Amino acid sequence: MSHTKKRTSDSYDKCKNMLFLARDEFSYQIAQRMFPNIKVGLYPDIVTTLIGKFKFKNERKGIFLCTRNDTEKFYTDSEIENLYNRLSKHYPVKRGDTQNNVSGKSTRKRLEFYITNTIEQLSTYKVVITDRYHGTILSLCANTPVIIIKSNDHKVTTGANWFKGIYDDYVYIANDLNDAYNKAKEICNHFTPRPLTPYFEENYYDKLPSLFNF
Repeated sequence: MSHTKKRTSDSYDKCKNMLFLARDEFSYQIAQRMFPNIKVGLYPDIVTTLIGKFKFKNERKGIFLCTRNDTEKFYTDSEIENLYNRLSKHYPVKRGDTQNNVSGKSTRKRLEFYITNTIEQLSTYKVVITDRYHGTILSLCANTPVIIIKSNDHKVTTGANWFKGIYDDYVYIANDLNDAYNKAKEICNHFTPRPLTPYFEENYYDKLPSLFNF
């Protein structure tokens, strides 16, 4: 265990009434090892409570390629560019990210606006291809199918496990970029979006207070 992890472990373990919630299985296992003396739980990302809250009537066109540009990206810029070019031969394709250029301070002042605006933008596409976990969740908030591509971090693919058996016709994990291309074509040509249910709010966060009964 690194020095930083050891300090964190020692500090958290002194808080006997702390409830630590991990949002994916990988993080949950690490937390169990690091914090043996506090209550550790596996719980979905809080942003999942927004799924089922929005019903936009925007016309849907094309594909949003929502990819990161940092050390956690798995595919090279040229590989993503090649995917973009292949898709662009058939559909309108826009490239972007879940991040914006607005400062953190300004974002916090109008947080609801920026979140709602991002979700509404995603509701104008037939499908989103992303290597970001919040790109996945926000797409579902917009009732937009999402194709997950690999990143160098575990969050996106392990986080997708939450949606199995719930939104199976909305969340797809691509084996590679060629698979993502084929899945995107299939969705664009044949998929009809529907409003999603607020599963995570009803089955998790509405019940969150009960977890504090130590």
